[in-house]
Amino acid sequence: MLQLSRPKILRVCLRQPSLLTHYSDTLRQRWVWVQAHYGLSKSALASLAKRMVSSRAVSNLLASKQDTIMNRWSGMQRLFELSDAEVSKLFPYLAELLEADPEQHIRPRWDLYQSLLGEFDPADKRRFMTSPGSLQLPQHTIRNVFSGVEQLMGSTAAAHSLLRRSPKSFFSGIERLATNLRALQQLCGCSLQQAQQALLLTPQLAYRKLEAPKFQCRVAALTEWYGHASPAAMLLVPARGSQLMSSMWKLGARMAFIRRLRLERAEPALNTRALTATTEWFCHTVGASEDEYDAFEQRWLVSPEAAELCRREGPPHVKVIGAAEAET
Repeated sequence: MLQLSRPKILRVCLRQPSLLTHYSDTLRQRWVWVQAHYGLSKSALASLAKRMVSSRAVSNLLASKQDTIMNRWSGMQRLFELSDAEVSKLFPYLAELLEADPEQHIRPRWDLYQSLLGEFDPADKRRFMTSPGSLQLPQHTIRNVFSGVEQLMGSTAAAHSLLRRSPKSFFSGIERLATNLRALQQLCGCSLQQAQQALLLTPQLAYRKLEAPKFQCRVAALTEWYGHASPAAMLLVPARGSQLMSSMWKLGARMAFIRRLRLERAEPALNTRALTATTEWFCHTVGASEDEYDAFEQRWLVSPEAAELCRREGPPHVKVIGAAEAET
């Protein structure tokens, strides 16, 4: 029904033991009803099932009565001013909030965020709704984080800019932001002002562990690849920082592929800014077919070069490993 492995099904049941008290037919009927009633796509259902593995609130969807689910969703739809189509798209994220009363629990936090950050535009709303953990924080934590970010980023305007675009920073907290600013200064050679600007250019970096060896490896690789004078200079190029959120498995494979094309075509200057784009767009920008790149990538992922370059990263995506094994 959920199309999950047995170990993951067990984890769902451990998080929500009440599921074991229901007949399988009842659970199946509820799952089918949720899909039909809210018009969920296959990808939304798959995302919902995966979230059940790590979230008791999401797995509670199967243990709740239809009336309860409908009342909670109606309340959230009114609160967030969502169309039916938007509810369908955001369902896997907002399911994290199903155990909370929309008016008593969520609205005070929603209103507090907008009192601190200003009225949300549609993009702001979507970012906060797809970061549901931020809507479950104690209100005093929200206020404390905002105050701390103001101090660390140097101004209220900078705090607004960062937090509106990075709501997960409320969840990760002040210590994480402070650690990241230190890491950018001590490990990447940024001044405090440059470190602040780097985070404003790429707010998604604010809640990641920038002191981690894998991040520093990516910094070094991108600095060298694009010929920047220093890591700080690389971090201050608009849109460059977003590439740091891709693993070296992806960055390394694409860099190696471009190096091969340079030799084959005698085009030493060949490069692309779309290094971490979709495979289709990446291949388009370097003038190669997707089949050619896919075959190269599978070989590269099991090469000694990849093992050395990616030693700080976790394993590549399971699907990629499977494809590579099938080919060898």
